[in-house]
Amino acid sequence: MPMTKMRRLVTAGLVGAVSAVWSAGSAAGQEIVEQYHSKDWTLNVHVRVAAWQQRHIRPDQLPAHDVWSFDQTAVVFPVIQKSSTSELSDRGVKSVLTFDDRVIDDAFKGYLAGYHSGTRLGKWGIIKMTGRELELKIQLPVTCSRVRFNEEAAARAIWPNQWPPDAASSFEPQMFVDYASGSRPYDMKIIDRMVKDWTKGDVKKVHPVVAAKVLAREVVGHVQQIAGIGVGFNRLGELEGVALRGVPVIASTRRGNEFEMVCLLASVYRRAGIPARTVIGWDVNEDEDEFLKRGKKENKFRAWVEFALYDPKSDGVVWVPVDIVEMWNDRNRNPFRDDYWNRPLDHFGNIDDSDRVIPFAFQFHPPTTVRSYGSPGFWGWLMLPESPERAQQAISFHAVSTAQRAADQQNRSGYGGG
Repeated sequence: MPMTKMRRLVTAGLVGAVSAVWSAGSAAGQEIVEQYHSKDWTLNVHVRVAAWQQRHIRPDQLPAHDVWSFDQTAVVFPVIQKSSTSELSDRGVKSVLTFDDRVIDDAFKGYLAGYHSGTRLGKWGIIKMTGRELELKIQLPVTCSRVRFNEEAAARAIWPNQWPPDAASSFEPQMFVDYASGSRPYDMKIIDRMVKDWTKGDVKKVHPVVAAKVLAREVVGHVQQIAGIGVGFNRLGELEGVALRGVPVIASTRRGNEFEMVCLLASVYRRAGIPARTVIGWDVNEDEDEFLKRGKKENKFRAWVEFALYDPKSDGVVWVPVDIVEMWNDRNRNPFRDDYWNRPLDHFGNIDDSDRVIPFAFQFHPPTTVRSYGSPGFWGWLMLPESPERAQQAISFHAVSTAQRAADQQNRSGYGGG
């Protein structure tokens, strides 16, 4: 079916056809997103920040280097409680903060809450010190599950008059989705034009699930190439963070890395009025040599989008994962059918490997006034009287499987352990 004809069907009231196929009444007691086949993991995160040091010097020179001297420093890192595919055990969170190899804080004290998309930030502090290196080690115990999307149960979702707070907060500006580092807002005219063309200006004429499927399909068709591995390295070759440009660049060039494609879909959903958040996780693999190899999914950062559905049954929202990168990678082998909006879609709420991907952040940079260096690396700090203008950061991840009792495994699975 030509795309123009499909759009006419969607905007002419496809929701009626959807309602005829979906039976909301028969699914009244069912979950919209069902978890199964759960696994327990412990994710170990190591953030290291070192003062700048001159690399190239003459034989008769001593190397120049910065030294930090401050009254107070606050360091933050996301400690998200739940995503559509995971849940953190708060009681098992551990951390150690060191400064110049001196242990400053080895007891995790809690969170700062109420941020964009339900983010919680762990916070650590240092008072009046001088030195050159900071390290933060965090241990996060997380249960991860595969998920299935129940199309019949999703039929009961509606467009609410007002979104609940966590969903509503996702419309607030997010770095690398709505603005660049330095708080420079993006020119979003191209995104708005795309959304207007794809929805004919009124996305609420159709069911929210149909709208989300159509927009995901349009983004897959719009992006012509996913280029690069999407990460940045510091001058010592250590992993520094994620490489991101603004979504208007991705939309206009029609190419970008996988994290930029995730940002583009999140932006499209939000500009269309659908609450959406980016989710970043660590994909676990026992073979460390596979890290960052092209064509491999394992042992690297993974990112996807979760959009919110309002469920009147619970008077709350359900977050539905959309793995737009895998949808794009799978587009030739598993093309969209003419009536794709009315059928289950691979990678749309149906994620069959999310039991091995550990979500740890909803943003690439913390949603508060902190800074980092080089590439966005999920952490940030605020140093008083002022933060240094230059420094070198490195971040590493390591995950281990955590033993669990058989009864726990069965209770966490919607299908008796899968």
